[in-house]
Amino acid sequence: MDPITGAIVAGLASGAAVLLAMAVVAMGTVAGDGVAIAMGAALGGSALGFLAFNRHPARLFLGDGGSYFLGFLLALTTLRATQLDETGVMPVGVLGVLWGYPIVDTLWAIVRRAKAKRPILSPDRAHLHHRLLSVLGRYRATVAILYLLFLVLAACAVLLWVIAR
Repeated sequence: MDPITGAIVAGLASGAAVLLAMAVVAMGTVAGDGVAIAMGAALGGSALGFLAFNRHPARLFLGDGGSYFLGFLLALTTLRATQLDETGVMPVGVLGVLWGYPIVDTLWAIVRRAKAKRPILSPDRAHLHHRLLSVLGRYRATVAILYLLFLVLAACAVLLWVIAR
């Protein structure tokens, strides 16, 4: 991974994890679910601590293993927090909104690569964050816009979840 891509992707993943973990803590607080609160706070705090070293110019990078692990833990934590009751029923719309950006970006990458007859796991510079960076030309502005998007998605997901309860 080249330094420019690593700085955007890793900083974006860590910042998104902090915002998604805040949503988990909010949902756990409303539900009175101490486990979801603890999991969200621990995950968000660790991502925030890592983010201190990952701002541009980054001194540390998550890498693929770190970002996959962070995503896996976020998925587990989100599933725990969004259960409506002991039956385990979850509002799919809430999960879709909360995870909207990574789901859409991943699906679009698969479609884009399949249409170009390239392996779906091959890297490219056509993700939304790459396109935004090429338009804006500034790392901080690109990441700030995407953090704002994650914040709006997280707030909408929490609102939907509260309504679903």
